[in-house]
Amino acid sequence: MPSGDPGGSAASSKDIEVTTYGTKRYEIDTHERYEDFVARFETAVPMVSPDLWIGAADWDEVVANTTAAATNGFLIYAKYTQWPWANISGTTGLDNRRGAMYLMGNHVIAETMYRYNPGVMIHAPLRPMIFEDEQGDAVFLIERPSDQFAAYGDKRIAEVGLLLDRKLARLLEVLEVPVPSGLTR
Repeated sequence: MPSGDPGGSAASSKDIEVTTYGTKRYEIDTHERYEDFVARFETAVPMVSPDLWIGAADWDEVVANTTAAATNGFLIYAKYTQWPWANISGTTGLDNRRGAMYLMGNHVIAETMYRYNPGVMIHAPLRPMIFEDEQGDAVFLIERPSDQFAAYGDKRIAEVGLLLDRKLARLLEVLEVPVPSGLTR
């Protein structure tokens, strides 16, 4: 047991790596009803199916299956819509606007970073949020992927982050919403 720590373990600076980085967060007004935009988003980015890899003969087949399924570059791995305060009636001050957070990504792309640093999975898949504004329209919220992946200090991972920026920009074009210029640099 390290000296000076009678009940637990003391961490030295060699045990903990601290990375501080900044990121741009984009909040995009869609000017479309929440339920309509969510439906279009979920059509453009389909739910992943394990059939993409179960029974595949090799990685090349997984890549081909995934490319065919992720027509706009991404798949949905999870959708979260259960908020602890939702559906509580008679309580004042609660905001019951709808919202959905997604885990959106592409396992083929994620693998190209994972091989260099498994820790990238804290940012992959991406975590976009679609929420309802006060008028009932959808707002699309996401952080710029390249900011997150550049923070790993590995050029190979940073390049994948830039690729994800471009794929995200293309998805936003498909969804016919404004594309932040920071995604197309």
